[in-house]
Amino acid sequence: MVELKFLTHSTKFRCRRCTRCCSLDVMLSDQEIGRLGAAVDRRWRTTRKSSRNGRMVCSLLDGDCCTIYDKRPILCRVFPFIAIPESEFAEAGIGVDPDAVKITRAGTEAYLIIYDSDCPGIGEGDPTDPGAIQELTIRHLREMSHRIDRR
Repeated sequence: MVELKFLTHSTKFRCRRCTRCCSLDVMLSDQEIGRLGAAVDRRWRTTRKSSRNGRMVCSLLDGDCCTIYDKRPILCRVFPFIAIPESEFAEAGIGVDPDAVKITRAGTEAYLIIYDSDCPGIGEGDPTDPGAIQELTIRHLREMSHRIDRR
C-alpha cells in the first residue's frame, strides 16, 4: 500500500524547476484557459502536450524552462501539493497524520494536503507556508466552482 505524505507545519519545499511535474495534466479554470490561449487543449481543459525524449510534456516548456513560470496555472504553483476533501480519507479508511494541515473554507468541508514525496524539492528550503497553499487552493476551488455553478 502506498504511504501518503501529509503536509505538516514542518514540511519543507523549494521548487527546483526540474520540470518533472511538467508532464502532468492540470485542470485549468476558465480564467487560465483565456489567458493561455492557443497553449490549451480545450477539450481536456489542460495545457497542450508535446513529445520530448520519449515523454509527453507541457508545450509551454522551452528546453527545461517554463516560459510562463511566474504566471503558471494555480495547480502548477501548488504542485507537489494536492488538496483532497477530508471525507474522502474517512470513506477510504485511510488514516490521517495527526499533524496534517487542514484547509477550511466557510460553508465547506475541510481539505487535507498530501504531497508527492518523489518531487526533488521536498525537504529543501524553508518550511512550506500552508497559508499560501491554502490561499491558492481556495482560489482554484472558487474558480472551478464558479464554472460548475454556471452550468
